[in-house]
Amino acid sequence: EDMTLEDIEALPPLGEVVQEGVESLEDLMVEDRRFGMKMQALRGEFSPSEGKPDDEQGTNLASAIMMFPGPCQFKIVARNAEEGTVAGLLEKLGGVDGVRVLKHTAEDRMKGKFVSIEVEAHVLSAEAREGACQLMREDEFVKMVF
Repeated sequence: EDMTLEDIEALPPLGEVVQEGVESLEDLMVEDRRFGMKMQALRGEFSPSEGKPDDEQGTNLASAIMMFPGPCQFKIVARNAEEGTVAGLLEKLGGVDGVRVLKHTAEDRMKGKFVSIEVEAHVLSAEAREGACQLMREDEFVKMVF
């Protein structure tokens, strides 16, 4: 049924609308973490400060959705150029301040031309995570990091 202008104007203000069992928008945000995060994002609470790029290579998104210090997974795809490729990348990753490699698996791709490395690490902060990703991106053999 279509609402008239009078019907719309007669509606109570948005702040007064209460669903049974939920007292306010803030209560709903507490009950459903995903909804709360969506609302925070819509309000711009995860937006970077002026002059900083809004992309996944910053720390805003990671610090909002990941718990630090804590476990963090990395996936690295690299050209498998030599025998020590995996060991060398793991050594570099473990050398980043605030990153401790716990375990890893490596799987050859495309008949050994590439290697896919899944790493589980203990990471102290979003900044340490970003530093590790940036170091991996700078490696000549690494094609993707996520």
